[in-house]
Amino acid sequence: MAAPGCLRPGVCAAGRVWPSHRAGGGTRLARVVVSGYYGFGNAGDEVILAALLRALNGHEVTVLSHAPEVTRAEHGVRAEHRASPPGVLRALSRCDLLVSGGGGLLQDATGPASVPYYLGIVMLARALGKPVMVYAQGIGPLGAGWARRSLRLLRGAAAITVRDAESAEWLRAAGVPPARIEVTADAALALPPPRRTAEANPPPELAALGVRRGERAVALAPRPYGDGRFAAKLAAVADALQDRLGARAVLVPMQLPEDVAACERIAAAMRRPAPVLRQRPVPARYAEVFAGFDLVVGMRLHALILATLARAAPVGLSYDPKIDAFLEGLGTPRFGLPLDAEEGAVVSVALDAASADPDALAARVSRLREAALRNNAILLDLLAWPPRR
Repeated sequence: MAAPGCLRPGVCAAGRVWPSHRAGGGTRLARVVVSGYYGFGNAGDEVILAALLRALNGHEVTVLSHAPEVTRAEHGVRAEHRASPPGVLRALSRCDLLVSGGGGLLQDATGPASVPYYLGIVMLARALGKPVMVYAQGIGPLGAGWARRSLRLLRGAAAITVRDAESAEWLRAAGVPPARIEVTADAALALPPPRRTAEANPPPELAALGVRRGERAVALAPRPYGDGRFAAKLAAVADALQDRLGARAVLVPMQLPEDVAACERIAAAMRRPAPVLRQRPVPARYAEVFAGFDLVVGMRLHALILATLARAAPVGLSYDPKIDAFLEGLGTPRFGLPLDAEEGAVVSVALDAASADPDALAARVSRLREAALRNNAILLDLLAWPPRR
């Protein structure tokens, strides 16, 4: 039977979920399914999931994952294989809400399969009568006309939040009403900022690589790109930063195992080879690891996001508009460079970033974090009964 004022069991007129079963202490518990790029060894997506699960603490969560056993072990939640029709159908059939996101799911830069997969999960949930929240997504780029037009299928979502203005524009261009879209920030920014003190011991993960107490550390977070000349350029950048800052460089693969080879190529071309962080920290530890760095030069978006959360200066090497969008939102577009930038330009920008006022950066991050927490406020509002006003 539906709750008073609801259109059908599970959903009230405002699109809010009515949790149909109880947790201890009389509070109501919702069953939530989360769809995203989980279980693929991508640190950014796993950190997003860790942040989302903090917001959903106390609710029953099932994650659609490429590696359900890993997701269960690392995050302590239920998981179904994302490519198993019986598992996906079982999870959606018993849920109160589907959360689609966060991260860059609806794009075709990495191939044509992402858009139909993620929208297919959304439409299956809708066909089963389940409400959907599009959560902190980065939309685009979308080269195919059919992919751009298909975004209109999100018009029936109970709530839509996106992490930047460009993502909102993709949705508006597809016919999603602007009033239905709220621009927030990447979900990972909702994580608690780690404590950072100048004289603190380095995180254990960095101490194991030889970083000493009080020593400055610089991270490079590359991704596979180009030929040996690009690796040689980044190696020269790392050597220059070690020399100019008196710092130790560390190569950080954010996507395993793909990024490890890129890191190894850079290390092999350096005059003083940098260690590679080969063992991926558990997702909840990433922010603390990045608190051990003073500067992060990254091609991976979430290396830059984790850097800012940990009050380390971010320098982006942009292979994708999402890098530029993040640095623009942070108010530091000057810290972004194209991939073909000369070695000297990268070093110059990195030194500029390393000398920037950390308090000014922290103030900008605080504003972004407030926007990221808005994702969770909207999510919990959907799960609240009686509805929050």
